[in-house]
Order: sequence, then structure tokens, then C-alpha cells
Amino acid sequence: MIRRLYASENNNGLDYIIVEKMNRVKKRLSGVVFIGIALMLMANSGGSPGGKTGSPGDKKVSCATNGGCHGPKTPNSQELISTTIPASGYMPGSEYTITISAILSGKSRFGFELVAEDSTGEAKGSFVGNSEVNASGNRATHRFQGTNGSGQKTWNIVWKAPAIPSGDLTFYAAVLAANDNGTTSGDEVILDNEVVKQSSTASISDFLDRQISIYKNPVAEVLNISGGLSNSTKLSILSLKGDVLYSSDFSPKVNISYLPSGSYILKLEKESVVLRKAFIKR
Repeated sequence: MIRRLYASENNNGLDYIIVEKMNRVKKRLSGVVFIGIALMLMANSGGSPGGKTGSPGDKKVSCATNGGCHGPKTPNSQELISTTIPASGYMPGSEYTITISAILSGKSRFGFELVAEDSTGEAKGSFVGNSEVNASGNRATHRFQGTNGSGQKTWNIVWKAPAIPSGDLTFYAAVLAANDNGTTSGDEVILDNEVVKQSSTASISDFLDRQISIYKNPVAEVLNISGGLSNSTKLSILSLKGDVLYSSDFSPKVNISYLPSGSYILKLEKESVVLRKAFIKR
């Protein structure tokens, strides 16, 4: 109704006003879209949103998959990962350097996400952050300070192996290589994985044996046991002949005041692991 009224009075002027208003609306909408994209890129320039390594634990999701902020597109493959873990395998609780190096010409902004998983897809170990790397528990990603590159980018990340031996592990890395044009156009995603072995000398029993301690020893009344064992561990006190004198679920404090003075064996059982510690009752 309004359009017809003004058109009858000044058709040319109306057309101009309508076109002008439509152009303004389009400019505002395009501005909102551009700002939205820019904000998204700025947010991710400070680190991956998480769960985008393409690993089994991440359900093979990456930034290149459908629903990812830089997809859908087919990711590239490249040997990104190298480590200081020896061929003999990692030792529980030890620290190693994981290096990610990406090469893609024409790209000037890079980001990454890294995780180590066991055969079930559970993340293992923890990362240590630095000026270019943001570490959050068992995942690592880039900081904004660590995104600049000229056709290539390298990050060095300290990884601490899990305290309890976890078998062979696989590192999964995803790298985003962007041309920094303010949009996702021309961005590429690179995926890689690297399997590392657990050291054959790092048995669970050997490790726990080094961690579990008895104090004070000799002991008069209460036997204190340290090492972070759970209630699922079975605890027994044996004579030197192997007779069971006491048995219960694990407790960090055990009253032994009733025992005669002499030497005894503390036996700890958890699944297939059996540990024995000698102690003296005063």
C-alpha cells in the first residue's frame, strides 16, 4: 500500500529510496557476516576449540570435516610429528619433546591441536605449555603468539608420559594452514599420527614398586603405606613362611600393634600385579 501511494506521487523518487534502503540493508548484513567470520577466526587464533585432531577419541572430527569451521574439505596428509621418545619406548612419568612441523607454501598463519591416545581412544599423558603453546591437561594447541609463519611453522611441545604404563600410544596432530585473508577461503587442514611404544622394561609392578613405600620401618604400632593405591587393591600381611596373618582391602594405615616383634611381608595385589615389601615389627 505504501509503495503504491508513493509511486503514484513520485515513482522515480520511490525507486531510488527503495533501492538505497535495500543497498544499506545488504551492506549491514554483509558487515555482520564479515564480523562474525572475523570473530570466529580471531577466537581460534588463540587455540583450537578442542576435539579436532581427527583421532578416534575425537570421533575422527577435525576442522576440515562437515560441521568444522574450515570444512567440509578433504584434509591433506603430511609427516608432521617427530619425538625424542627412543625406539625402545617411553618410560612412565618421563618427559619428552614432541615436535610438529608443517610446510605449505603460500600460507602465513598456522595453528594446531595435539593429543596422545591409547588403543581405546582415551587421552594419555599431559602437555606443558610455553610462549607459543597452550597446554590443557592431555591436549595441546597453539597460542596467538605461535601462529605466524611463512610457508612453514614448527612447534616444540613437552609431553609427560602417563604415570602408569599404558601400552603403545598414538599421537594425533591436526594443523590448520591459513592464508590470513580474513575468511576461511584457501585454508588447508593437515592431519598426521605417530605410534610410540611403551618401554619393555617399564612393567607395572616395577613402576609401582618404586612408588610404594612403607614408613616408619621398623614400626611399632601403625604401618603407613604411601603410593596412592585404591581400595580395589588387596592388602595382606604374611609371615616369612607365607602364612596369611591379616587380610583386607587397601588402607594407607594398618594397625600391627598385636603382632609379635619380628620380620613380616606386606603383600599388595591389584589385578595381575603382586608386590611384596618386607618390614620389621619392633
